[in-house]
This record gives sequence, structure tokens and C-alpha cells, in this order.
Amino acid sequence: MTRSRTNLLFCLALTVTACGKGEGDEDVRGVTCDDVLDTDLVMQIDALGDRPVTEALVVTGGVVHKRGFAVHRVTVLDEAAENVEFNFTRWSATLSAETLKARRNGDGMLTVDATAVDTCGNEQSADVTIKLVEPVASLAFAEPGIPGGESFLPADGTTPATLELTANAEAAGATVSLQVSGGGLFPGLSSNDVVLSGDGSAPAKATFLLTASTAGTIFITASAQGEIASLPITVAAPPTISPSTADLSPGAVLSLLVESEGRVASCQATPTPDVTVVSQGQDISTSPVSYAPGTTKPTITVSVAPTATSAATVTITCRDPFFQTAEATVTVTP
Repeated sequence: MTRSRTNLLFCLALTVTACGKGEGDEDVRGVTCDDVLDTDLVMQIDALGDRPVTEALVVTGGVVHKRGFAVHRVTVLDEAAENVEFNFTRWSATLSAETLKARRNGDGMLTVDATAVDTCGNEQSADVTIKLVEPVASLAFAEPGIPGGESFLPADGTTPATLELTANAEAAGATVSLQVSGGGLFPGLSSNDVVLSGDGSAPAKATFLLTASTAGTIFITASAQGEIASLPITVAAPPTISPSTADLSPGAVLSLLVESEGRVASCQATPTPDVTVVSQGQDISTSPVSYAPGTTKPTITVSVAPTATSAATVTITCRDPFFQTAEATVTVTP
């Protein structure tokens, strides 16, 4: 019996679709190894994301042989893969943490290469590059950097806060996912992800911007490898003045209340004969009054002279530090 005939009977007994080795060998359809090319092997490796370098890595994929020949083996970084489904149409390999550490480059990158070899000795490979990072620990937000040292953001979305995340020095290179509730945006980020940077000795950091468009308290959440950090930020709408409109007669006095969820920076009134507008002891018809940091509810007193004989309109404008404004109108009717 010839060698090819012996191989054929062996393959049929094992119900393998094809086998053979060397020139002249042929499968059950008469196709020999001479007819098989490397490109008849289609190798696929499943996508992988960033991984902690301290954990074993499971790599999976599949092989298709266009000629139907048997796939002899699959190796991943020179380690044998398990034949999960017939003829390695699905395979799996587990790489130890030690292997990962030994194979990564100085930037923490690792190219995972998988190679399939058929029974004729043809080879085909595929690879995927991943980043290996040390475990993330002590993930935390620093104090937010809001312009002017303010403790809130405006709800008009025009002014960003600078936010900084910190983590352990070894976490440099790790990806952190961001989420924000209640109308917050991360300008400049194409996705809600940031990468921690560092030299491996100082704490790893990531800096990004935040704007807000809805008043209230928003929460920014950062997560990486099971570590979570959260930061609340107050977002203030424009100030309000109550009442916003009023009619006064000669000799009348009116008290207005200015309120802000952030703080009131200043107020000013239009100069009007026979009308005095005062806040914190200052006539704000002649120059604006500036309020101390933390002022959220200043009052304004409007007084009309008893001798007023002409109709007039007084406009009072108040603003916060981000130039969000409110207006009130007082009409004098003799």
C-alpha cells in the first residue's frame, strides 16, 4: 500500500476532513499539499482591550482552511492554543502574567501574535496590539479648577472647569472611563475616556475640561479596573431679582432680593431723577456695587422722592462672576 493510500485510510478512520504531509499527499478529494497555499489558511484573532499586567490574558480566535485540510496547531506567542471547536475553527490560549511582563516593550505595549499551521506545513498569522498596565489604585479627583477660584460653574455652558484625576504612579498608561450626569460635557474629548500619564515615580494624572448646561449638582464619575472616583460640582443658573417688575408712586420704598445658586458679583441701576437705588449702603445708580465672595442673597432698596413729578423707569441689572445676568424694572408713576 502506498504512503498516500495509508494516509487516506487513516484520515477516513478519524473522520478528519483532510490530512497528508509532504509532496504527493492528497485529501479525500484528490487535492495534494502541492495545491495548498499559505493564503488558504484564514487566521483570525479576537479583539483585545487594555489589560492589567498582573492578570493572565485569555486570547481567542478562529481558523478557516479554504481547502478543508486539517489545521495541525495554533500557537499564541509560541504557546500552544487549545482546539475549542473542530479543526481550530475556534481556539483559545491563556497567557500567564509572567509571559505578558516578559514580552511587553518599554511603553507597556504588547503585540499578541497567533500562528496557525496546517498539516502541509503552511502557516498564517494574525496579531493584535494591546497595552499592559499596572493595576489602578487610589483613583481620585483633585479640587476642580474653576476660573476665578469660584466654587460653581455657570449653566450657560460657556466656561469650562479643569478637572484632574490622580492615581498610583504605576497606573501610568491606564485608560479611565468618564461619565457625567445632568447636562455635563467633556469638550476636547472624542470619547469619554482619558489616559493616565506619568513617569512611573510621581502619581499618574489625567487632565480634562468640563462644561455644564443644566443648573443643579452634577456628578462626574471616573472608573478604571474596578476603581471608582466621583466628584460633585454645583452648576448655577443666572441670578434672579424678586420682584422683577414693580410700580411705585412718589414717596414709596421697595426692597428687592437678588438670589444666586452660585454667587452675586455685582449690581447696578440706571440713573433716574428723584429715585435712589441703594445696596450695602452704596448708591448703585452712580456706580456698580461689588459683593464679597460668597454673597448669594444681597438686597436692594429703591426709594422714590415724595416730590417726584415725572414718570420714570429704573432698570436694575445684576450679574454673577460669569456674566450671567438678571434684570428688574421699576416704574415710577406720579
